[in-house]
Amino acid sequence: MLSPQEEDKGLHRVALISAAPAKAIALPLQKARARTVAALVDTVEDSCDGTATQLLLMAFYGYPGDVTATAEAFEEVLSAALAFGGRFAIWGDFNAVQQEGPFPRAFARGQVQPMDTTIEAEQVCTNPRRTRRIDFGVCHRRIVVDSVSHFDLPHISDHVSVVYQIAMDTSCDSHQAPRPMALQPPDAATVHDLFLKHWDPTAFEALVQEASLDDAWAMLSDVAEKALKGTPLDGDPGMSRSANWDPRPRRATASRAGAHGHESAALRTVRKFSARIHQLCAQQHSEPLRRAVQRSLCQLRHYFENVPYVDLHSPWKAAEWAKQACQDLEAQEKEAKLQRWKLDVKDDERKARSWIKRKARQAIDAEKPAAPVDNLPHAVHPARVVQQQSRAWMHKWTSRPRTQEQERLLTQVLDSVPPGHHHDMTIQLEADDLLRSARSMKGKMEGPDFWSADFLLQMPLLWWQHFAKLWTAVVSTSVVPQAWRKSWVLLLDKKINETRPISISPVAWRIGAKALNRKLLPWLNSFLDHRALGSAPHRSASDVHARLYLAMQQNCSTFVQQDLSSFFDSLDHNAMARAMTRLGAPSCFVNLFKAFYTDSRRLFRVASYFTPSWQTATQGCLQGCPLSPTVALCYGFIWSQYCATSSVECAIYVDDRILWPRQPATESAGRALAEALDKSDLVDKAFGLSCRPEKCALVAPAGDQTLQALWHRKYPRQTALHTLGIVIDVDTRESTLLKLSLKMVLLRLRYIRMLNSPIDLQRRTRDVLQRCGWRVAEDGGAIQRSDDDQNVRTFRFGYDNLSVLKMWLVEQYKLVGIQRCPRIKTSYHRSDPSFARGLNLPAPPPGTRHALAGHRALGRGGPLDVQRAAVASGNSTWHVAKRIQGFTQPQVCPCGLRAPSRAHLTWNCDVLTPVSILGQLPRTRAGERLFAAEVPEFPPAVGGDPWSDAAAALARRLDDVTLSAPENGCGDVLLATDGSSKHQVGSAAVVHGDAHFVATDNNEDQMPFTCELKALRLVSAALLQVTVIAGRRFCVLSDCQGALDALEDPLQCALPLLAAEVSRNLQSARALGHQVDLAWIPSHGKQQSWKPPASWIFSVPVCRALNDQADRAAETAREAHAARCSRVQWWSQWQAAKEWEMAAIKHSAAAAGALDAHYRRALEPADDDQDGVG
Repeated sequence: MLSPQEEDKGLHRVALISAAPAKAIALPLQKARARTVAALVDTVEDSCDGTATQLLLMAFYGYPGDVTATAEAFEEVLSAALAFGGRFAIWGDFNAVQQEGPFPRAFARGQVQPMDTTIEAEQVCTNPRRTRRIDFGVCHRRIVVDSVSHFDLPHISDHVSVVYQIAMDTSCDSHQAPRPMALQPPDAATVHDLFLKHWDPTAFEALVQEASLDDAWAMLSDVAEKALKGTPLDGDPGMSRSANWDPRPRRATASRAGAHGHESAALRTVRKFSARIHQLCAQQHSEPLRRAVQRSLCQLRHYFENVPYVDLHSPWKAAEWAKQACQDLEAQEKEAKLQRWKLDVKDDERKARSWIKRKARQAIDAEKPAAPVDNLPHAVHPARVVQQQSRAWMHKWTSRPRTQEQERLLTQVLDSVPPGHHHDMTIQLEADDLLRSARSMKGKMEGPDFWSADFLLQMPLLWWQHFAKLWTAVVSTSVVPQAWRKSWVLLLDKKINETRPISISPVAWRIGAKALNRKLLPWLNSFLDHRALGSAPHRSASDVHARLYLAMQQNCSTFVQQDLSSFFDSLDHNAMARAMTRLGAPSCFVNLFKAFYTDSRRLFRVASYFTPSWQTATQGCLQGCPLSPTVALCYGFIWSQYCATSSVECAIYVDDRILWPRQPATESAGRALAEALDKSDLVDKAFGLSCRPEKCALVAPAGDQTLQALWHRKYPRQTALHTLGIVIDVDTRESTLLKLSLKMVLLRLRYIRMLNSPIDLQRRTRDVLQRCGWRVAEDGGAIQRSDDDQNVRTFRFGYDNLSVLKMWLVEQYKLVGIQRCPRIKTSYHRSDPSFARGLNLPAPPPGTRHALAGHRALGRGGPLDVQRAAVASGNSTWHVAKRIQGFTQPQVCPCGLRAPSRAHLTWNCDVLTPVSILGQLPRTRAGERLFAAEVPEFPPAVGGDPWSDAAAALARRLDDVTLSAPENGCGDVLLATDGSSKHQVGSAAVVHGDAHFVATDNNEDQMPFTCELKALRLVSAALLQVTVIAGRRFCVLSDCQGALDALEDPLQCALPLLAAEVSRNLQSARALGHQVDLAWIPSHGKQQSWKPPASWIFSVPVCRALNDQADRAAETAREAHAARCSRVQWWSQWQAAKEWEMAAIKHSAAAAGALDAHYRRALEPADDDQDGVG
């Protein structure tokens, strides 16, 4: 904690560091403001009954050489401390001694007492010259000082450090969670084998059939622990994750920290030896000290091998060595700790981001104004905070009986909302659904069962299939395992004496609930409109911003902003169940919602401090549960439907609500808003909710009286709208980011630099571009190059897969590498014809490209001779002769020539070179010596069809369909999309009925996933051009789940800009009034159990037939595109080159093997020598 900055110098004069939990406070100071920092800590006095009290700590820095100014500042601090009314202690560098200035008078009055309790302590001088004691402390007269000690630590301060020990304890009674069994996951194959070893599918199926879902989950959890090799940790056997546990009292942690902090045993030993040997230098005749040094020496040799000889009668040389060894080891340990921490952070990007954000936030918090004395925290220590705040939140989460008036109002509100189409569908979760949810939760915090998604994702697919069976049983029976209904509540600081509860439920529940949300999308899309936003795909905060900007473009400048108080924490379960039933929610979902919150148990947590027991909540939805946003969306829709009128428009995003008049220029706008707010109050009362007036706002231009009818609500009046991350000034129509802090940005950049990451990629990129002769497009969004035929090739960031750019770099690397290879540049052909030489060939012409594909195919496995040949090493006479033990004969090829080279054995030996290869002899040294086959450069994908034409044609078709009679008696329009790619030639197709719309392009990236996304882009672009808005729903099929996932989160996609463009187009189409539903369909008749979304009227055969048509249309378009470009022919040439390279490499390895056999036969004794003598 830092003192306020000095305005003229911008410095913090004083810092207060506390190992105990402390909270900075602001005392009413003037002269001493920049020279004092104060904080509160919770303490328990040893001599009392253990009642917790708060101790005020103040660090003070006096004025050097000015006792008068120091006296004025100290008296100001002392007056503030006495006015505080509790116990306090003031210490620091007073730049004055206790016998001068204000101290004698304060001691005489009994206002404070000196903390120096002995004459010996008062005689220790602490200033740099050691002439005066200016560092000391004074305290409240009811504080008992037990002892005073001093440390002279030059590496910390040039002053002597003073330590006071008082009879107070800063620890509080607290509880902690038990330690779970440690997991040490082996490789995937071992995990699979261990799972099969311990798994009993028959027993699991029986538990599911009997609805014993608690036991079924315990069985899944226990087997997962065994498969992931759960082991005891540090002698603690650990708790099974399926156990039903309660918090246990926190044990005091043992600490081995010394005066120099936490150090290794080796450093503590050498430090002890150094102190003793230096003392022996001063007391050479002390026999006990000599024996102590001798014992330390024995311990020292246990850690160090290079300890020199120590002459105990002349210890000065050993003292110098010990001093230097102590310094060196201290520096090494400090550097090792720092490097280990850096390495840990660099290897884990999540940890790096967390550390950077935390340090920047702490730096900002350190400069924030401290809490004023008239609004002090009731508790400081986390153990006390969690006790007090848990009582407050349990009071909030305990439901009160609903009155008859509330039930009547709720019935009135629900009756005014059109009933939703009842979706009584059977929800079945598959293993793929759960895996998809789990992957999105990697790195997220674990729940009370101590399972994390990272661990569960290491389980085999069979485990997930049984987990899906369990979840299907949970949904169908509405029986939620008790372990899933437990959650711990993280209490985050919000304001003084206020916290924000974030509930973390078990990851098994979160995974299934998130997958369940996706299954509910058809139901949500069946009733949601443009007013209720958030918590569903394509209903983000930007949609609220767009509606506000549209309203202002229509000359609206008056808004009413409301914020629901404790929205999630105040929701009544029964009221929300009735609301969701009215909207047509599947009955299994409503029953599951009620079952989850029945006997919902919560454990409060601040840092690692817990409440002593689980507590049952009967009201509120968990902030952090995936189902809570869905429930909030239902409330938001009902509120918007009830409050929106012909005169008032509104929008709601979870708990943020905005209302504005449709005719802002009329005099009745204020009355219309007042009536809408009255209806809003009625909805809130029906659901048991309320708004805080201080968190709401009436927004209007300065001097505008339109909202005068609402002034009685005591809402703050503003000229700017603060909502969902932005600030919109209704006078200037300018907008800014709400919480953008340039100071925070600069601090994060500073901490990024502290990680010492090699952030030189831009400079390296520039160098690579220059060396390759490439260039960056003017807008910076693409890299361009000219190919061998002077065609301009373009790679577009975000639209083309990075594998394209990698292929460019690899080809450039191969081109430059072969040109620079010494064996290619220089002939090295031996002139003596008696040597077994290779072919005498020229170097390849500049710019010649080679496949080198056979080398990759054979160089990663197979016989060692083949691997050597693939990297153009070994397999010559020098290599073969060297590995034959005792071979000293002349190295002669079977053809009779001397010293056969690799090239000779492969291409030019009359005995070893096979006849089959003679017709494929290389033409350059690259083929002879590196076995590299020539291929032309990969060609561009020319001959594409304009996308705009296809989109316009599809839009005209949809206009005609919209104007014609509805299909199948309804207004829904079914479309199917598909992308096709082969030999890096692609196409996209959209099919409606018997009409096919296809498109191709000349882009570098023509891979399957890209084509699938482009097919969806064709649909989205066409929808924006549809001119007839008739409220029909467009049902779009795609057999690429990855493309649909990319639209939900474009930043996680390999083509983020392309996916973002499609997603943005679809959002705009919906904003225009189109209803667009996307759904996945298995390709080529797979997964016979597949069904279209329940809200669709199209049958399975119709969907599959249309998808097959799209597949054929895309394939036909791809074949037509392939006929217009040369990529197919190039792939044929590349395949032939690969086969030639593989044949050459194998021939070279076989020739080397034949030479090896030839040399070994030369070592065998002749047949005549083997005959016996008669």
